[in-house]
Amino acid sequence: MPTARAESPRLSLREFQQEGANRVLAAPLHRLGLAYDCGLGKTATALSAGRAINPGRVLVVTPAIVRSHWLDEFQEWWPERAAEARLVTLGRERKTGVSKKAAAIRDEAYASPIQVVSYSLLKHIDRRGWDYIVFDEAHRLKTPGSAQSIQAREIAQENPEAMIVPLTATPIPDDVCDIWNPCDITWPGRFGTTSSLRYVSYAFGHRYSKWVDSVGSDGTVYGGSFKG
Repeated sequence: MPTARAESPRLSLREFQQEGANRVLAAPLHRLGLAYDCGLGKTATALSAGRAINPGRVLVVTPAIVRSHWLDEFQEWWPERAAEARLVTLGRERKTGVSKKAAAIRDEAYASPIQVVSYSLLKHIDRRGWDYIVFDEAHRLKTPGSAQSIQAREIAQENPEAMIVPLTATPIPDDVCDIWNPCDITWPGRFGTTSSLRYVSYAFGHRYSKWVDSVGSDGTVYGGSFKG
C-alpha cells in the first residue's frame, strides 16, 4: 500500500492529516471522504494522498471562487506536478467575446493532465480518462437531480477505477439525507439504490439516523424529519 509522504519540500503534514491521507490510500479504490472542519487542511491531505500514488490525469471540481487557491496548494503539496495544473475558466465551445489569446489558454487548460474546474463548467469536462477526482465542497452535490450532481455522477461512472475524494466541512448541511448523494456518487450502490429518490432518502435516513415526529400543541403529529 502506498503511504503519503510526511512532508512537502516546504511544509509538513500534521499528524491527523497524515493519518487522513493514509486512510485514503488504504481505502478500496482510494475512495474516502474528508470532512475536517474549515481550515484544518482537507486540501493538503487530498493532494498529499494523490502525490503518493501519482495518478496520470487529475480533475479538481471546486467552487469558482477558490479555483486559484488550488493552484497555490499544488505548489505547496504536490510541487512536482504543479506546472501541469491549469484553471478551466471558459466553456469549451464558447466563441463570442473570446480573444485568440484567451482561446489558446482555454485549449491548453482542456488539454492539461491536471484541470481545476468550477461546478458550473463541469459539463464541458471530458467524461473519461481521469485517474484522480476531487470534489471540493462536496455538499454542493446534495441534490441528486441538480445539473452539477448529474454531471459529477456521469464523470464518476465513466471512471470506475478512479481515485475519488470528496471534501467538505459540512457533510450534512440541512438534513441527514443530504449526505446520501455525495456518498452514492463516490461509492455507487453502497448505501442503497432505487429509482425512487424519496424511498432511498427514507431508507437511508432510517438506517443512519432517527426519525423525530413534529408534534403540534394539541398533540397531533404533522410529519417529522430525520435527526442526528
